[in-house]
Amino acid sequence: MKRSIYGLVFLGCCYISFRCNSNEDGRYVLTSDLGFKIEFPKEPTFYPSNPGNNLKYIVNKYRCKEGEDEFMISCFDYNKNIIENLNNKDSVELFFRAAIDGAITNSKGKLINEKDIVIRSHPGKEATIKMGDPSSVCKLRIYLIAKNKFHLLIASRPKDKSIIPLNYFFDSYDLIDE
Repeated sequence: MKRSIYGLVFLGCCYISFRCNSNEDGRYVLTSDLGFKIEFPKEPTFYPSNPGNNLKYIVNKYRCKEGEDEFMISCFDYNKNIIENLNNKDSVELFFRAAIDGAITNSKGKLINEKDIVIRSHPGKEATIKMGDPSSVCKLRIYLIAKNKFHLLIASRPKDKSIIPLNYFFDSYDLIDE
């Protein structure tokens, strides 16, 4: 059965809208005016940014949990450039290194593997991290969308289960309205 959910959230001076439709597989296809679409295993919860964070950046999150598996996409939009030149490979690599190292530190984890990825012409990194507490495995993809924007996709599950079944989440991500 197909089901559609529409949302409109007012954040200070702007609206964030999204649409969530269930597909034939029973997954929810989220389409957001933040410029992407992605499939979740069930309807995600939208967590709008708190406008009171003195506006250094805005982060909007969509998140859901199904059983022991967790799924999240965070969309970061800074009020200044986080990278000056997207064509400077060293600057881009430093950005990704800091992001992945931050994820490892915050999770008290250990890097299992990482690789370069690209969506359309946007650079990205994929990493798998064995998290410390609770003991689980996390796969993440981070894409640099603009000089001041990036999207972070994360899925995790207990360490004794394969992360491979969660790949549909990452593979369903696409940019829209470029």
